[in-house]
Amino acid sequence: PAGLARLATAAKNLPLLIGIPAAIILIMWYISGGMHLPTGEIDFGHFFGHWDFKYLTKTTMFIDLIMLPAAGLAVFSAYKGVTSMWKKMCEGANASPEWRPSCGKFMNDFLWPSVKEILSHDRFNECGVNKDRARGHKPLMYAFIGLLIVTTYGFISKDFIGIFVPSLHGPLHLYDPFKILANVSAIALIYGIFILWGNRSNEESESGKQGTFYDWFLIYEIAAVGVTGILAELSRLAGLPFLAYLFYFCHLVSVMMLFLYMPYTKFAHMVYRTFAMAFERYRDSGFANSVKAD
Repeated sequence: PAGLARLATAAKNLPLLIGIPAAIILIMWYISGGMHLPTGEIDFGHFFGHWDFKYLTKTTMFIDLIMLPAAGLAVFSAYKGVTSMWKKMCEGANASPEWRPSCGKFMNDFLWPSVKEILSHDRFNECGVNKDRARGHKPLMYAFIGLLIVTTYGFISKDFIGIFVPSLHGPLHLYDPFKILANVSAIALIYGIFILWGNRSNEESESGKQGTFYDWFLIYEIAAVGVTGILAELSRLAGLPFLAYLFYFCHLVSVMMLFLYMPYTKFAHMVYRTFAMAFERYRDSGFANSVKAD
């Protein structure tokens, strides 16, 4: 939506950018009836309260109701942006839709090689100026991949397998492989984002130019996601319920912000850059060349 795009471009809108997801989560928290400090063992699975429906926890359902629409909106907005960009690039290259590759061929020949190139950071390593940026981007990228794996596992285990195995709704043990992956990914996330934070600060100091809100917004978001997640877990392990649930609430807000504003931050740049690199391969392939030959 154009309104969100305008909001995400100015620092003066930061209170509103935080307030929108915070208000949504607070409203859903109030509706759930769980807006109180739970007693007993600290369990984020009871954040939105508890009910007797054993096949799906109340918190899982409310998180789905909050995060899935936010993620869906981000994916839809990114799709619209990518298709618009692709259409303009096709017009510039005089490539006709009649010569479009099949979905499978597009994935194998154009998109997947571009994804692998981005993951390997080949172009960063070729440029001396960008090598230091790769030190932050690599752990950050692998952290997101790890967290995506953990999130996917949690979604499948709690929303589907948990219907038949209710014990999966409980918190993961520290020695669980997916918990270990989550913790390692969280550390990599914080390490990577603070390297990028330092790089950005050094660039501004050396150039004498102040960065824009657009330059910094994604850094702030990712730092908030990592720091609040780690603090929530440490507070839970330390047996500090008030801090644990407070940091968990802040973590939910920061994650929703990441989803909601993804198409309007530099996160979207990675998506657009991937498809731009795929288009380079497409443009140099027989598909686009066939059109030019005509």
